[in-house]
Amino acid sequence: MTTFSSRRSFLCSGLIGLRAYSPAFSQNPTFTSNVKIVNISVKVRDSTGAIQSDLRKEDFSLEVDGRPQMIDYFSRPSDLPLNMALLIDKSDSMQTAFDGEVSASAIMIANILKDRKNRACLLSFSGELHLWRTLTSSIQLITSALDNLSRDHTNDGETDLFDAVASVSSNIMKPQYGHKAILLLSDGVDTGSKIDVDQAIAAAQDADVAIYSIQVFDSAQSSLISNDDLFGPNRVELLALQQRLQRKIELGTADLRLLSGRTGGTAYASKNSIPTICRQIQEELQHQYSLGFNLSPESGRPGSHTVRVTTNDPRLRVQTKDGYNLRD
Repeated sequence: MTTFSSRRSFLCSGLIGLRAYSPAFSQNPTFTSNVKIVNISVKVRDSTGAIQSDLRKEDFSLEVDGRPQMIDYFSRPSDLPLNMALLIDKSDSMQTAFDGEVSASAIMIANILKDRKNRACLLSFSGELHLWRTLTSSIQLITSALDNLSRDHTNDGETDLFDAVASVSSNIMKPQYGHKAILLLSDGVDTGSKIDVDQAIAAAQDADVAIYSIQVFDSAQSSLISNDDLFGPNRVELLALQQRLQRKIELGTADLRLLSGRTGGTAYASKNSIPTICRQIQEELQHQYSLGFNLSPESGRPGSHTVRVTTNDPRLRVQTKDGYNLRD
């Protein structure tokens, strides 16, 4: 395992010259203006939820800032490799969680890596970001790294979720070719990041990374307060604690939905069937289109830009990121 702070410069094993997502770097998590092409990963489903993988370039329409934009580059599903990061929250609030989620995720990653052009890496975070396995196409290496992670019970108290997402997006995923995704297992609660959720989203969008999040709740925390306790002598204090815990869960849910929805991924809750969730994620990841366009004076100006992708069939639902950012 390689350990590094998400707030300091670092060199990861097998990752040459990476830079931490430090506060100074995070103020502008955007493309520089010399970027000439923007790539967009797109998933399409019909009205029944079935994935659609036989569309052509002519079936899509693209708008940037509300104006029609020519699609200059197009790749069908299976044409491009998939790079995936499994990012696991190991903070105090997650110490008894994840057994079922990690097992199902391991099966999903093994299935994805059966196609040798695909690669996956494994990281965990609390206040520090830990790299357990660099990008690899080896199922054995990922499985071994997951085994090592499952035996590790160290953490440093904080939960720097947004810093971790931004660092993985910018430092690991952005340089990669093909489709890119982060599978995030967390309760969604950030307690120590130097950036906010919008900046984390911008970093993921700029790396063309779709975030698939599974919100996991610590069973130990959720069982701290029983209905009997709420009618005991400490009723007022326990009721206030229950309300704080519920509010924390609601905030985490909202942030995970933002991270996933605005980057073209999907947010799930672990109360649903984890194997079913992972099968759905695997299906989406393996049936993505890639659309690209050359920047014009309008679409290439510094600042934030909105993106909208549709098909010529109104019954189809398109899933993608909602924008990109450029700076001077």
